[in-house]
Amino acid sequence: MSIWGKVIGGVAGFAVGGPLGALMGAAAGHAVDRMRETVPGADQQLDPNDTEARQVAFTMAVIVLGAKLAKADGAVTTDEVAAFKRVFKVPPGDAGNVGKLFNEAKQDARGFEPYARQIAQIFSNDRMMLEELMGALFHIANADGEYHPAERDYLAKVAVIFGFGQQDFIRLE
Repeated sequence: MSIWGKVIGGVAGFAVGGPLGALMGAAAGHAVDRMRETVPGADQQLDPNDTEARQVAFTMAVIVLGAKLAKADGAVTTDEVAAFKRVFKVPPGDAGNVGKLFNEAKQDARGFEPYARQIAQIFSNDRMMLEELMGALFHIANADGEYHPAERDYLAKVAVIFGFGQQDFIRLE
């Protein structure tokens, strides 16, 4: 199953339990996939340091952070949605599931902090990953041709949560 397929479990978890529910749903989907790949009955545990599990958590947070950023200036444009799809290369077969989570998250720009904190914690030792995510978010913010002050504020808050200082933010910007 592709990483986007695992997002399906996360979408269900998000609907039931918010950001933590989403990660638990994704982790459950990941664990089931792992068990299918091994001998039936083998003792399988989800390793919290597993690269694939980190990718699933990262993917889900990216969807939510991207959607809430797009809403930060008050309106989600087709340019912002297209930028999201370009940057994160959503396969057409998975677009519906990704779209469900994106559409739910874009209802309100508020509430992005738990996702940013989760990603900051998961990737605390991977500054490059956090920089790449910030770059992708900047791309989405600029996609509609206007870098709105509300988008800048949103990105500055995410940068602080990720552990970037003011100079880092200006460099990333």
